[in-house]
Amino acid sequence: WASSWMNRAAEAPRAPAVGGLALVLVTPGDRPAARTLALANAALDGGVTAVLLREPQLPDAEREALGLALVAACRARGALVLVSRDAGLALRVGADGVQAGWGGPDVDALRAAAPRLRVGRSAHWPLLTQDLRADWITLAPFRHTPRSHPRALLAPGQVCTVLDTPGLPPCVALGGLTVAD
Repeated sequence: WASSWMNRAAEAPRAPAVGGLALVLVTPGDRPAARTLALANAALDGGVTAVLLREPQLPDAEREALGLALVAACRARGALVLVSRDAGLALRVGADGVQAGWGGPDVDALRAAAPRLRVGRSAHWPLLTQDLRADWITLAPFRHTPRSHPRALLAPGQVCTVLDTPGLPPCVALGGLTVAD
């Protein structure tokens, strides 16, 4: 994945990668910034290679301060920092990418707002044309989570079909994964 990410970086004037998306922590969006930062630091120490900042419940200034702290923590460990849905915040904190969530904004809007950044997208079954325009997709749900939208879990055949899709960008499994997964 890191090699693929780096090769794509030569194609466009986007931020270089400092790691890969082998194991991504999606921040929970349910706690104060200090607790989220503590969780991220523990996850990074445990091998997480990227942190996706959500935290929509935080006031803008707190979310930005958390984003800056996450960038510092991730840079110190060679991990990526991604921001959910907010290209402006991603640019202000120096993130590596921005993630389009289910329901928007779309990939093209995020690219226009932040042409230097990589753009990912949350993808579900069946894949949409827009999913294939992203630099990576997070494919979900593999397991139910307390915060996921009520969707049927992906069946093994669906996953195989997605992974066989021509032009598929790098794909990350999302949704309540365990060590056994």
